[in-house]
Amino acid sequence: MQIPESNSEALCKAVRQMGNEAWYFSGDLFRDDDIWLASYPRSGSHFVRFILVSARHFIKYRTFPEDLSGMKEIPDIHGGRLEFAGGPPRILKTHFPFDARYQQVIHLIRDPRDVIVSYFHYSKGLPHLFSEPTPSKLKLPRFVDLFLRGKVWPGNIEEHSSSYTDGANSSKYTCIRYEALLAEPQQEYRLLLEAAGIDFPAERMDALIKHTSFSNMRRLHHPATARAGMVETNPEHILRSGKTGQHAQALRNQARQRIESELSGHLQYYGYR
Repeated sequence: MQIPESNSEALCKAVRQMGNEAWYFSGDLFRDDDIWLASYPRSGSHFVRFILVSARHFIKYRTFPEDLSGMKEIPDIHGGRLEFAGGPPRILKTHFPFDARYQQVIHLIRDPRDVIVSYFHYSKGLPHLFSEPTPSKLKLPRFVDLFLRGKVWPGNIEEHSSSYTDGANSSKYTCIRYEALLAEPQQEYRLLLEAAGIDFPAERMDALIKHTSFSNMRRLHHPATARAGMVETNPEHILRSGKTGQHAQALRNQARQRIESELSGHLQYYGYR
């Protein structure tokens, strides 16, 4: 296996931690026209995948999907199952840091304070996500410490995000904020769909926004069809809250102040206060 020299140490470490090296760095895995939905975990990629899957489904069938079985058409690269990917072009989800082979990127960003809260709940019972031993009953303050020290996969969130913004010069790049998708859906959905190469009819945009709402995603989540779509069968793992600003209630002042101090550059760059 030959790992390209252009790839960063952070990327190689994240791939290695998931045990993906053998196939991820194979020479013919990706295509030049692949579109990468890139984000740090718990940034809303499940929501965005459903938007894109629903838009493509409507263009093909003139109806919206009634379950989550079509989610496999935008596969998670970490699972290595690309045979059901739709397209062309394929849209592939990744949580890895920027890879020089990613030529078209949709970079999904979420307030890191909310990411921390969501990831804390998601990570329970998943020790492989940590790069150092953790207590079996991990508390939020300890998780905050591990997160800020880059000990939670796929590493430091500031470095992860900057790997994409720095790599924008070598790829077609679009940045989407999770919060904007919720607050300004007409504008942000159009930006997202354009970046994904989906020519969606403007007169049906309201219907798409309604269909892909958090409450409707909850309604459509059934274990059997979720399994068929290669997504989590437990809705609490992928559809826990979906709200913005949840950190205000979940984080104690000391933890929040540390996050805002250590991630001040990240918060400012992406417009979070």
